[in-house]
Amino acid sequence: MRQMPEAIIYSTVFLMTVSFVICGIFFSSNKSLGIWSLFSGIVFGVLTVFLYWQSDIWKIQANKEANAQTKPIETKVTVDTHISPRPKKKSKTSIKTDTLLATEAHQTAYSPLNNDQLKKEVLNLVEKMRNYLERKHLQDQTKSDYYFNKMREAKTEGERQLIWDTQTHDSQTSTPLNFEYSEKFKADATLIHDELLKRLPSEPKDRPGMRADYEHPTNPIGLNMLIDDLERLAKSLPK
Repeated sequence: MRQMPEAIIYSTVFLMTVSFVICGIFFSSNKSLGIWSLFSGIVFGVLTVFLYWQSDIWKIQANKEANAQTKPIETKVTVDTHISPRPKKKSKTSIKTDTLLATEAHQTAYSPLNNDQLKKEVLNLVEKMRNYLERKHLQDQTKSDYYFNKMREAKTEGERQLIWDTQTHDSQTSTPLNFEYSEKFKADATLIHDELLKRLPSEPKDRPGMRADYEHPTNPIGLNMLIDDLERLAKSLPK
């Protein structure tokens, strides 16, 4: 299954930012370099949008392939002509016990909660995820501003190249959003999502696009869509 490495997407965002920075610095003094930098920034911007779009398409295709692999396997049935004693019918009590055991096998930590309690848990998780996303955005913006100012202060081409290399290394070695989501929120988000769908029969159960975001949100846009979806489902719970 093909996957879009996040480093490629982050690199195009970084290259687009640097191109616009160079354009802003040199446009007035060197219009030729400024125009080429502006053109490069636009190209990298279009490429970034395309990679985001292609990544989402591949996630949906991967989900369809996974669903296709779960089709039941046909088995041959051998007919036995030997007459076996008729099995005894299960009593109503036995049937109820089997149903209860099957239901308990699918219980999670959120199953015993009533709707009000579950809604409170969801909104609490939503708040934590939004706070994390805001901190992540602030960190990225702070880094971008820092390197932007360093680039403006650079006197020589060698200094600018050193700043470029440092920022590139920093962006490639920083912890990816998808990894932090898996460590902090994925387990609770997926369990709560499934529990909400059980309690909302009007909601479609087959949601390949959103399911892919719950498994691997590749960027802040995907994570924000996931957060909004959880909040919407929680507020749709009947009282």
